[in-house]
Amino acid sequence: SKEADYQVIGIFSNSLNFNITSQQCSQLNLRDIQLSQAMIYASQILVNNNSKLLPGIKLGWTIIDSCSSREVAISTLASTLLQNNPLISSLETCSQNTTTTGYSFRSNMTKILSDKRPIIGIAGEKSDSITTPLASLTSSLRYSQIGYMSISSTLDDRQLFPYYYRTSSLTGILTQTMFNLAISFNWNWVSLVIAGTSEIMNMEPFIANIYQTYHVCFESITKLYDNYTTSDLIETIQQWKSRNKSNVVAILGHENIIFKLLKQAELYNVTGITFIGGYSWINSPRIHTINADVIGGAIGPSFIVSEVWRNFSNYLNQLDFCNNQDNPWFMKAWRQKLSQANLNRMQYLPLS
Repeated sequence: SKEADYQVIGIFSNSLNFNITSQQCSQLNLRDIQLSQAMIYASQILVNNNSKLLPGIKLGWTIIDSCSSREVAISTLASTLLQNNPLISSLETCSQNTTTTGYSFRSNMTKILSDKRPIIGIAGEKSDSITTPLASLTSSLRYSQIGYMSISSTLDDRQLFPYYYRTSSLTGILTQTMFNLAISFNWNWVSLVIAGTSEIMNMEPFIANIYQTYHVCFESITKLYDNYTTSDLIETIQQWKSRNKSNVVAILGHENIIFKLLKQAELYNVTGITFIGGYSWINSPRIHTINADVIGGAIGPSFIVSEVWRNFSNYLNQLDFCNNQDNPWFMKAWRQKLSQANLNRMQYLPLS
């Protein structure tokens, strides 16, 4: 094992569900497991293996599975920060009933809690509904946090979130990209679906100006809040089926809600629609499992393939059960895949 001088915490939705009764996370999220792997790659390959970047300094990491739950993410991060820095007395009360068992993974290279290595920053989470309260926590404790997929304009408030930064596009930029696509194809009528409460709040200031800016009209506007029901999804599908002005539907927001909406579209055999999407869902592997008659032809922004992307892709392709035991979700996902394929797991997996 290798010791690290400084630590970075990464928060990812490696699991899609959290059962509050059993206190267990379930349904592995392969896309976020890959994001977790990207953090390991950045720390281990791009930083620690580069003698010129941080000479004499090793970077370790902690990966937290938020289980797509705001409560799990906050309690686990608070507990981790408290154990690393006992002087955070303001968290002592709220952390008494929290546990990191089952949610948090610490690399064998880091020895984070035992050595009390300084935490220099937090990366994550993916959804705005989890990122925003996390940013409030980290800013109050003066820990820098970097978001990689948040779009909420609320996070621009430097008085509330002075230590929060992000690499992702803002709502306005995402809206501009999607509707520039629409006008490039001369689509002047579009149905709009916004999925997620925070995404709805972010979009509301832009909706009124879309016609004036892009000369695009809405046949319908659907807002799916976090507390949506199956009936809400079905009602949205029925609106699509009764459309008479547009065969184009623009969807943005929370990938989990969008996936369930499109699964309903598959169930009701909705075809003949062209979807415009944001990067967060249009590149989701599980979205790609939906019948091509429903989702085929969807368009949206993507990234130019660069040498960085190619190097990471090569790194992913060479991972196996022996050289990637630093990522337990990777191991668990493959155990599930092998089990589903009725293969002998003991033949392919190490005992530990």
